[in-house]
Amino acid sequence: MLFTSFTFWLFFMGVVFLFNITGGQLRKAILVTASLAFYAYWSPLLVLLLAGFTVFNYFTGLALGRPGAKKRPILAIAIIGDLTVLGFFKYYNFIVSSAAPVFGFDAGHFLLNIILPVAVSFYTFEGISYNVDVYRGELPASRSFLDFALFISFFPHLTAGPIIRPSNFFPQVVSITKPNDADLRWGALQILKGLIKKMVIADNLAPVSTQFYDALPPHPDPFAAWAAVLAFGLQIYCDFAGYTDIARGCSRMLGFNFPSNFERPYLAPNISDFWRRWHISLSTWLRDYLYIPLGGNRLGVTRAYINLLIVMGLGGLWHGASWNYAVWGLYHGMLLVLHRLVTGAISKTKAADVWNSPRLAPLHVGITFLLVNIGWILFRAPDFHASLITAKALFAFSDMHKAGFPILTAPLLLLSICLVWCLADPARRLQHRLFEEGILRFPVAVAGSLFILEIFAKTDVAIPFIYFKF
Repeated sequence: MLFTSFTFWLFFMGVVFLFNITGGQLRKAILVTASLAFYAYWSPLLVLLLAGFTVFNYFTGLALGRPGAKKRPILAIAIIGDLTVLGFFKYYNFIVSSAAPVFGFDAGHFLLNIILPVAVSFYTFEGISYNVDVYRGELPASRSFLDFALFISFFPHLTAGPIIRPSNFFPQVVSITKPNDADLRWGALQILKGLIKKMVIADNLAPVSTQFYDALPPHPDPFAAWAAVLAFGLQIYCDFAGYTDIARGCSRMLGFNFPSNFERPYLAPNISDFWRRWHISLSTWLRDYLYIPLGGNRLGVTRAYINLLIVMGLGGLWHGASWNYAVWGLYHGMLLVLHRLVTGAISKTKAADVWNSPRLAPLHVGITFLLVNIGWILFRAPDFHASLITAKALFAFSDMHKAGFPILTAPLLLLSICLVWCLADPARRLQHRLFEEGILRFPVAVAGSLFILEIFAKTDVAIPFIYFKF
């Protein structure tokens, strides 16, 4: 069930109704049942995998929480078990295909017809974080199987995040309360905001990048290349941030308050700040469960740079079984290293005050925006060869033609509107006053949002959320 489908909203309204007329353990049971039904809609057979994953991590958590237990072997078993599930379903064929040319065997004899389970990357990370937190003593093991099953399967964020930390979820699940009127209004507005991002902006930009990459010529028109790159940059943000808004809105209407996953990342003045604003739940997960355990900044500058490259490379592969994703992760790792080197060098010179001047902030934002969007080529192109063709076309200035300007109109117009809005409302006070402050403004905001969806939403074709394939 897509969040943009009528079927999902009928399903969600039914869940909200049952949630509000019940209480206690029955309320939790309804949410777990609804979550399994939601997952079964995608693949009934793979519900067994989700259930088995839940049972496995529940008992490893109990074992880690037992006094006097040998925790390291248990944690190793838990992490290896979780990664085995992820590795088999997501990376088996990729590993075989990559190894075949190196070792000289026919990959076709070993490839399997494997269906990638929806959300396997997300619930794997949640299972690992739970076991690690219990191992570290930062969280008591959940004694309630119902609570733990809800943590793994909760349907609003199951398919594409955000990746919810156990320390955020379990205190809320102890006693789920009915949302008050303010929660319901906030949730409804978040849902509408997410639908507008997805159906009005992301889905209308999708054809621009799709047409370009599906029929990529050997020497693309530079304007067409820039249009595709900028369109996808806006599409992936509005698509993923839209999903997160809807997930947070639905969760609030079911008694849960989840943290923000995006904080205007395209206004980041540098790549480090970008990763503090983009997919926050993933970037902080990689920091806390991979970068810091590898040594973080504690083992010297050179080791810190190596750790960054390892973490970002693995973070890229987490997104998909393709060398494109690995190179995309390493690209961002190199940008992070370069940023540290440049800022460290400049801080030791007289140019530091000029470099950090507010007057240069737009330049820093613009450079970061371009670097991030160029990186998205690796994310969107079907293979590495197509990525190189697209990147080369961006800088083929001698091949530019006036006929290419109309292609850029849609992405540049939307980019300009978003930029003007963000500059006019940097602290989001205007947004709060227009849409969230006071009960009387709520009907106006809802009516306006529905009007925008009715006029501009792309409803002729269902376009899945980009992160569903991860």
